[in-house]
Amino acid sequence: MQVYSQLAQLQTAEKFYPQMAPYLPDEYAEYQEVPPAPPPAMPQASPPAAAASGSPASPVTPASAATADTTAYLQNFLEYPGLLFGGMGAGKSWTARYLVMQKVRAGHQVVVLDPHAANHEWQGIRHIGAGMNYRAIAAFLKWYLDEIERRYQEFNRSGLTEEDWQQSLRQQQRITSVVSEEMTNWADRLPGDIGSKFFKSAMSDSRKVLMPPLFVAHDRTFVKCQLHRPLYCSNALLNLATSLNLKSMASDRLKSKSEV
Repeated sequence: MQVYSQLAQLQTAEKFYPQMAPYLPDEYAEYQEVPPAPPPAMPQASPPAAAASGSPASPVTPASAATADTTAYLQNFLEYPGLLFGGMGAGKSWTARYLVMQKVRAGHQVVVLDPHAANHEWQGIRHIGAGMNYRAIAAFLKWYLDEIERRYQEFNRSGLTEEDWQQSLRQQQRITSVVSEEMTNWADRLPGDIGSKFFKSAMSDSRKVLMPPLFVAHDRTFVKCQLHRPLYCSNALLNLATSLNLKSMASDRLKSKSEV
């Protein structure tokens, strides 16, 4: 079963690679999926029957039978706030790009905040902050906070139930998904306290009005910055830690640092 699981993961990565890497050269745009290799030989009572044309039948693997879509669980993250963090090489960027692809297919307006990426790395996606333009990011975050307030006011005047209100937003293609790449590295560089306000509102106010955030962070900058070097972290990060039930741990670290 472990071999089957690895085979399914490889098939999924191969299938979605060109879509999750929008910066590939144009000559790779027309990607032809390579037929999956047959699984390791298993004891069988009889060999598989040949097809009518005389060619052997294709082997049935867990990816094609028991597990038709190995990424189905990620659909749960499309309209809800999400945090994606892990070590180097853990697959954060691949997963983020896959989620962006699914959000676009679902009709979301996707905005990527990433001051360390070039615009061509997010072809077809609205990218804000290229060239370390933190003022542009701050201006968008200000719009985001104002838009959440406007939508709640619209909801209040609509007379609709929450479900009907959200459905009207979907029909109008007004789902706004914000992807914050490595925000734990640059939150302190934003002017004022806009980063802190964004974290708080995105994690608590965004769901009902369909403006879900996706925070992508390296585990070392997310956890170690919070718990081992808290004096150098912004209040925005402490708000994020609070939302993940790390408040008491971060507070203890702050207290011990202040007593030294």
